[in-house]
Amino acid sequence: AFRKAWVDGSDGVDGLNSASGIAVSPDDKNVYVVGFADDAIAIFERDDTGDLNFQNALFDGDNDIEGKKIDGLDGPLGITISPDGKNAYVISRLDDTLVRFNRNVSSGELTFGKVWDDGADGIEGLDNPRDIAISPDGKNLYVVSSEDDALTVFDRNSEGVLNFRELWRDNTDGIDGLDGVSSIVISPDGKNIYVTGEDEASLVVFDRNTSTGALTFRKIFKDEQD
Repeated sequence: AFRKAWVDGSDGVDGLNSASGIAVSPDDKNVYVVGFADDAIAIFERDDTGDLNFQNALFDGDNDIEGKKIDGLDGPLGITISPDGKNAYVISRLDDTLVRFNRNVSSGELTFGKVWDDGADGIEGLDNPRDIAISPDGKNLYVVSSEDDALTVFDRNSEGVLNFRELWRDNTDGIDGLDGVSSIVISPDGKNIYVTGEDEASLVVFDRNTSTGALTFRKIFKDEQD
């Protein structure tokens, strides 16, 4: 049954303008929403009944509660929370960035950690990022980019730090189906990654090594278009 709607600008709620991505923390205590037009993350507290209370919003260029300046949130499009609940990761379409936030597992509050920019420090595959996913074991993070026609793989350690691992690009090394790549999902057992290519009307299957996080291209399904 319909319960309630939270509207940007009403009842003190902020950060939901052009809401474009949402995630629930593994402990069920918080809901996080990214607002594309607000360049923001709205944070809600969640109780045992599923009801939400607006906590606060973080905006690009502002300082977090620890006084660190937030960067990389120009046009945030997607957000995911690590399985251990210690980090939130956001992709921003206009900034071409991946941003790490540290999460207080008691309060649910987020503080700015680091931003990865496309083309900087050897990072590739973040031009116009469209979707983000994290493996069930928390060891790998994956970002798909429609401008780069690419899937970027990061290794993640126990502190939430990411290191660039590899880039899978359409029409490179036998890879097909990533033209206009738009979304990504990981199987609950962590053994497979499925990616959709919007411009190719395709679904691409990768095998994932659960020990190393390495991917192997397996198969492509394509819609037969006239």
